[in-house]
Amino acid sequence: METTFTVRRTDRRKLDVTIVLFGIAVILVLLDGVTRFWHQVTERIVPIDITAGAGAISSQAPSGSNLIVAGETQLNVATSEVGMAAISWLRSAQLLETLCLVFVLITAALFIRRIATGRLFDMAFNRRLNLMLASVVIWMVLPSVAQNLGARIAMQELGLEAQDGWGLSPAHFWLFALAIVVLGAVKVAFHSAGQLARDQQGTI
Repeated sequence: METTFTVRRTDRRKLDVTIVLFGIAVILVLLDGVTRFWHQVTERIVPIDITAGAGAISSQAPSGSNLIVAGETQLNVATSEVGMAAISWLRSAQLLETLCLVFVLITAALFIRRIATGRLFDMAFNRRLNLMLASVVIWMVLPSVAQNLGARIAMQELGLEAQDGWGLSPAHFWLFALAIVVLGAVKVAFHSAGQLARDQQGTI
C-alpha cells in the first residue's frame, strides 16, 4: 500500500531545483563523454587502464616506443598498434561508462522525485529503488569488464603478458565490496521502513 504525505510548496521548489541540477549533470556527463570519445577517435588512440601486479614492467611496442608500467596507470596507445578486437572492447568501455553514469543519474532523480512528492513504499517505489540500486551496480561492473577484456587483448598484442595480478586493484575491489554493502543496507532500510509503515496502518 502506498504511504503518502503532504509536500510543502518550498519543498516542491527544492525538488524542482534538484531535478534541474540532475539534468545539468546528465548534460555535462554526456558532453564530457562525447568530447573524450571524439578526441580519441580523431587522434586514433585508445586508453588502456593497467594495473601491474608486482613491480614495474617494461616492454617495447611494435612501433619501437618503450612502455613502462608500474602500479596503476593509463596508456594512450595508437590504434595502429592493436587489433580490432581490443579497440572494440576499449571503445565499448568508454561508451558504457558514460551511458551507465547517465542511467544512474536518471534513476536517482526519479527515485528522489518519488520521495520528495510523498509517494512511498508502494510497488512503484520499490521498483524505482531496485532500478536505482541495479543501475549503480551495472555502472561499476560493465565498463570495468569491457575495459579489462580490451586491456588484456591489447597488452598481449603489445608484447606484455597479461598476468594474474592484472585487473581490479585491491583498492578498487574493496571499493566495489563497500558499495555492495552500502546498497544492500539502503535496500534493507527502506524495506524495514515500508514494513513499519504498513504495520502502523494495520495492513498486515
